[in-house]
Amino acid sequence: MDGTVIEFYKMNGAGNDFVVIDNREDIIPERCKSEFAENVCRRRVSVGADGILLVEPSEKATFKMRHFNADGSEGEMCGNGARCIARFAFLKGIADKKMSIETMSGIIKAEIVNSHVKINVNPVTEKELHKKITVDGDEISVYYLEEGTPGLPHTVVFKDDLTMEEDIEDVGRKIRYHSAFSKGTNVNFCRVKGRDTIVNRTYERGVERETLACGTGSAAAACVAYLLGKCGKKVNVETKGGILEVSILDENLENIYLTGDAEIVYKSTLEERQVF
Repeated sequence: MDGTVIEFYKMNGAGNDFVVIDNREDIIPERCKSEFAENVCRRRVSVGADGILLVEPSEKATFKMRHFNADGSEGEMCGNGARCIARFAFLKGIADKKMSIETMSGIIKAEIVNSHVKINVNPVTEKELHKKITVDGDEISVYYLEEGTPGLPHTVVFKDDLTMEEDIEDVGRKIRYHSAFSKGTNVNFCRVKGRDTIVNRTYERGVERETLACGTGSAAAACVAYLLGKCGKKVNVETKGGILEVSILDENLENIYLTGDAEIVYKSTLEERQVF
């Protein structure tokens, strides 16, 4: 990278925070992306974030989104990340208010709506409801689905009490690595408050801890709650970082929309010596 200075925006969507970079000129080469993500996402010693988002050229959409988690792994899709990168692309003149974004899990649409950003979540391509797994000797019911192709895995667990922090981290980690899920899974702990409101807390695969919010996880929890008759097609999802709105347009879960804030925290630069 030869001493390159990299401009970035620190952004967050409902508390899910990202380092966002225009990489259309390949300032971060392919061989460096995972290491770059790991180093930059370290809290207290670097910028700190749940992941990095790179705008790259696309032959299929307005641009391509590359999403790397804090552990350096590349994610198939990130709902809150997609909303943040959409606002970034609009502000940088890369895209108009309505745009298409190529992700590993398929092409999605995004729209800037005043202070919010609305995206369509990749359709549900696989689901397994009422799945039984054993954690610490206890059998629990979980609800599994994947969004897009290749599918982004999400597991939903319904709980009446979401105040026990150790449950989210400890049980979440054990489900995330459970042998029942061949590629691992994001784990969503959900409480239904009413027909139009649920509470969701997510242990994120790749970040390897609970995040303040997860967009695709919120959509997954809302979809499962809808399929089970616990809520309607339009759901407000309360997360630790804010409220996300999920709209389900059809029973096949092919048209799902996620709306929420996407905020710029600050704009700055990084030098190669600060990262590697």
